[in-house]
Amino acid sequence: MKNSISLIAIIIMASFLTSNEVSAIDLSKFRWKNRVIISFISENGYSESYQQSKYRYLALNDWNERDLVLIELSPKNIIKINGVTNNSINSDNLRNYFSVENYSYLSILLGKDGNEKLRSQKAINNETIFKLIDSMPMRKQEIKNQKFNLLK
Repeated sequence: MKNSISLIAIIIMASFLTSNEVSAIDLSKFRWKNRVIISFISENGYSESYQQSKYRYLALNDWNERDLVLIELSPKNIIKINGVTNNSINSDNLRNYFSVENYSYLSILLGKDGNEKLRSQKAINNETIFKLIDSMPMRKQEIKNQKFNLLK
């Protein structure tokens, strides 16, 4: 009987989740671990998406040093995380959450706290990404910790 009541309570609670809350769950594995660039692609946005992937490839060590992940969401709901196909994220929920339906292409940078830091209708170049990330308090602390660990 207790198990039935618990199951019913879980089902009721799950039914109250909005698409925004679900999309937050989709990205929860990155929170406090990674900064994320989400690349939303429409049928007309593939050249910008290619450019964003190219920026990552050209500075992969710098992206890794900053714990930066690239999530690409195609119009056909093909999802890639750092170039590898992945189905653990609901792209429709993210498109709704970030209100991207009116863009041919959109890049959004999220900090480790999960908050939006930058939104662009073009691929975001590495100089812009790194300058913004390196100005963030959490990144400054990471740099300080790296220097301290090198002195040990």
